[in-house]
Formats: sequence, structure tokens, C-alpha cells
Amino acid sequence: NILEYGRMPEPRLALTSVGGVIEEAFSVVGPSLQAGIRVEIPDARELHWWLDRALVTQVLLNLLRNAGEAMGDRGVLRVGVEADHRLLRIVVEDTGPGIEPERAATIFDPFFTTKERGTGLGLAVARAAVLAHGGDLTLEPSAQGARFVVSLPSSESAATPGRA
Repeated sequence: NILEYGRMPEPRLALTSVGGVIEEAFSVVGPSLQAGIRVEIPDARELHWWLDRALVTQVLLNLLRNAGEAMGDRGVLRVGVEADHRLLRIVVEDTGPGIEPERAATIFDPFFTTKERGTGLGLAVARAAVLAHGGDLTLEPSAQGARFVVSLPSSESAATPGRA
């Protein structure tokens, strides 16, 4: 994580199945989720977007892993997808304890962690990967649990570093 954060690669955009990326992330994280966690993922295989598959998969791995750990042995882990011609939004939400408002402002800071064995780089690296796409990773208010939104612009409207 430290190396990834220190030298975030320029995204290598390719037209990619959004559902395929979500399914790939779940195939890695799913076996570590407790049996009492219900997973809800969309069938978004037909939706394609210009993105770096490896970077976005890493972002989702981080968000899904954090959600699973926060919920413990029960809850609902939900992924939603919204897209129009300008913006793709991937929403990852859980029914865990949520994030305390006083911590919300610092969760994306490098080395911030609430975990006993965490490095505090997971969300910082995830956000850096999304920012490299010209998008954003945000924590949105939620009635229960945590709600993270990955926003990725279309390739025509992307304002990534190094591109006009």
C-alpha cells in the first residue's frame, strides 16, 4: 500500500465491463465475508466504461473488505451502479456501525486507521486511484452503516492529470 500510494500509476483506460469488475472484486473478498452477511450486487455486465480495470478493482476490493470487516458476522453489503453519458457512480454501502462524524473528515488521510493491524493507507490509495481517473471517492451520509461513492467521468469529460 505504501508503494502504491507513493507512485500511483497513470490509469490505462480500456472499455471495461463494470459488472465484470464488481464480480472480480467480490470473487476475491467474498470468501472472507462471514456467513451472516447478505450480498446484493447488480448485474451490470452489459454496462461498459473507460477505466483501468486493475485500479478500479483494487478500489472496490478495499471498500468491500472494509465493509465486511465493519459489519462483523451479520449485515447487508450492497453495491449499486448508476450511469449516464457523463458519469458512472458505483455505490458501496453496508449496514455496519457507520463512521463517526468526527472521523469522516480524516478517513482518506494517509495513515489514518481505526484497525488494530491496519496501515491506514487503504482508503488513501483507493481515493488516489479514483482521482487519477479524474473522478472522486466520497463518503456520503447514510441512515445506517457507511456509504461510499466512486464517481468516474466518461472518457470524454475526464480531466485526469496529464490530459487536456
